Amino acid sequence: MRKLITLLILIASVSFAQNVKSGEGSLKHITTGYDNTVYGVNTGYWLSSGYRNVLIGYKTGMSLTTGYNNIFIGNGITADSVNQFNYLNIGGVIKADMTTGIVTIPKLGASIISGTITATDSTTSAILKDATGKKWKIKVRASGIVYADSTGLN
Repeated sequence: MRKLITLLILIASVSFAQNVKSGEGSLKHITTGYDNTVYGVNTGYWLSSGYRNVLIGYKTGMSLTTGYNNIFIGNGITADSVNQFNYLNIGGVIKADMTTGIVTIPKLGASIISGTITATDSTTSAILKDATGKKWKIKVRASGIVYADSTGLN
């Protein structure tokens, strides 16, 4: 009986309210973290007190412990630090700091430094800066095709 009471006290001391998880080992070390949604084997494995994270994919977000407000989608996507916050990483292809609004596309060596992209007309809707520092106007044709033009920016 004493062991049962001790076990119930230990269970009561671990708060993992409002977390949604699916996958063996997901949220394995959660203690006070809340409002996390994780899907995948070992996803959010070391997350203990982090909150409001969305982690989808095999072993995604394994390095997070206290991070919050992150969205990681893709297999093996990791955080830059254990307490990363307000960050978006989609397959390592599109990354965004949701605090500053800067979006990077590492494989293209580009960052969106201002504006938004919409598929409505051919007006400039965003400006990208590539790895060399060159700026590009991002335009959207009426057909929805996105293209880049550096005229008048450098």
